[in-house]
Amino acid sequence: MHQIGVFQAISVKVTKATSIQSREHDRPVIMYTMEVDNKESQTSWSTTRSDSDFKSLHAAVCNALDHGHTCDALCPWFYVDFQQKLPKKSLFRSRTHKRSIQANLDTYHDLLSMLMAFIIASKNHSCYRANDRVSNVLFDFLFRDCSVVDAAVYTSAKQRSSTSSIRSSQSDDCECSLCNQGSNTCSSWTRLPCGHVFHDDCILEALNKSVACPECHGAML
Repeated sequence: MHQIGVFQAISVKVTKATSIQSREHDRPVIMYTMEVDNKESQTSWSTTRSDSDFKSLHAAVCNALDHGHTCDALCPWFYVDFQQKLPKKSLFRSRTHKRSIQANLDTYHDLLSMLMAFIIASKNHSCYRANDRVSNVLFDFLFRDCSVVDAAVYTSAKQRSSTSSIRSSQSDDCECSLCNQGSNTCSSWTRLPCGHVFHDDCILEALNKSVACPECHGAML
């Protein structure tokens, strides 16, 4: 099973937050529900993660990126941007206030969107840290409850939807609407779940500003 193919096939949404009273903690624990949908197999499942789980994911990704290494991928820029993708503490509201919870939910959704875009971007496949280590961290985060998951959720995206097929086809006149440059200016492309195609560098910069397709404004996850 190739994890990159799985990430190209799935979408992930952080849909709701639930406050749960835990015996191990004095304060309520907020659990965030994630829904994973595989577009190839038409299967889905859901799981929950806590604030602590998301913080652990963030730390694990930063560690996997091995900050300071040299590569041809977008790791250095992604590392700087990704470091900022954690909820900020409010000076005026408690962590269990509904606005704080909603802000955290939105931040976690953006974090996953940014991470997914980084992993599936073909330019980053040249670096094993992005291609293997970071993807392993996210895969474990999403699927560590695999004993209750339908195997069809792991179905990979078909080759026809991969970025390599875009480059190999002479009949496709690819143009990135973000920079208005064609296929001759850059060899690395990313196809979003909606089907629109952009240069790796262009789409990562755009997704840092808004987690939606710049062309159709469809949600990334």
